Amino acid sequence: MQTVLYQFPISHYCEKARWALDYKGVAYQQCNLLPGLHARKLRRWVAGSSVPVLAMNGEYVQDSTAIIDFLDRQISTRQLTPADSAGRAQALQWERFAADHIGDPLRVYFYHYLLQNPRSVIDRFTQGGPWYGRLFYSLAFPRVRNLIRTGYGVSQQSADAARQRMEAAFTRLEEQLHSNDYLLDGAFTRADLSVGALMSPMLTPAASSHAAGLVPAEITEFRRTFRSRPLGDWLTNLYQRHRQANPR
Repeated sequence: MQTVLYQFPISHYCEKARWALDYKGVAYQQCNLLPGLHARKLRRWVAGSSVPVLAMNGEYVQDSTAIIDFLDRQISTRQLTPADSAGRAQALQWERFAADHIGDPLRVYFYHYLLQNPRSVIDRFTQGGPWYGRLFYSLAFPRVRNLIRTGYGVSQQSADAARQRMEAAFTRLEEQLHSNDYLLDGAFTRADLSVGALMSPMLTPAASSHAAGLVPAEITEFRRTFRSRPLGDWLTNLYQRHRQANPR
């Protein structure tokens, strides 16, 4: 059975799953879904509509954290989870921190500005997807936009709060890293992978898969201030050292 990752290319949570698969050396196919139409396809295998979903060895695994757990159980080499209980607890704590303080607020912040320009979203939603994607969004985009705003609580107020939350998280990470390359004891773990993947939209467009489409000025400015921080250098170096995609 072929290994398939069902995903949105724009999603930094899907980048987390892609990174884990590539790090483990798993050969897999990416199946790019259209947000708004994806739930019908996924419901045959999993509960809920969230991506990523990994189909591997006859199992369907939903959620990037569960995918890392699954890969560590399936593949003994290049373990992402520390073997000792204390290290495991710390890695999982940083993984939750990344989701709560970076992944979720970053999604709110980016969507607030991207949704103001339909082309900037449609370019990202249809990247590598089915041929009928643009036709679908030419008709359904207003409804999809309202669903995103409602589902993620996207507004100017929530975007401002999200940026403040992320900047506080950036400071916390810089304090933890100081002059270290990794969050835990000098070794690359799921903690670094999670933080790095969920910050991936902050990379310069040339260095990530988030280059497609128009970039609102507010996002460009946020990326510029991020790249001037020590954490911006850390993220770039982390990708250079540990983010080699498998050939397809």
